[in-house]
Amino acid sequence: MNQDPVSATPRQRLLVVDESRMARALLGKVLREHYDVREEADGEAAWQVLVLDQSIGAVVCSLILPVLSGDGLLVRLRSSRLQRLARMPMLMVTGDDESAIVNARNHGASDFIARAAQGAELLTRVGTLLALAQSQ
Repeated sequence: MNQDPVSATPRQRLLVVDESRMARALLGKVLREHYDVREEADGEAAWQVLVLDQSIGAVVCSLILPVLSGDGLLVRLRSSRLQRLARMPMLMVTGDDESAIVNARNHGASDFIARAAQGAELLTRVGTLLALAQSQ
């Protein structure tokens, strides 16, 4: 894990999951200023990473993914016997499909952010989720 040069403390690690390389690049560009970021293009690959990589503190995930949807990944996490996965903060990146948002909320999504949201909002939401997770 890299260290934040200002505070010399280890940086939190995030997993960004989106099928679009461009979307991952845009999210990663904003997040890499403050966090270590790993990227995956589908839900199944993300699941494998989350099971194996214990350093990941939160997931920023699109609802629409190939192989295993964002909602499917969320269901797997929330039903995991591993507490670190069952409690993993999940920030879902959404479009305007209200029924998909309701499904994700019912399956335990931590928060939502619009795909078109600006960098400051993304950083604020991720920071808040990580702080809440650490306080629990």
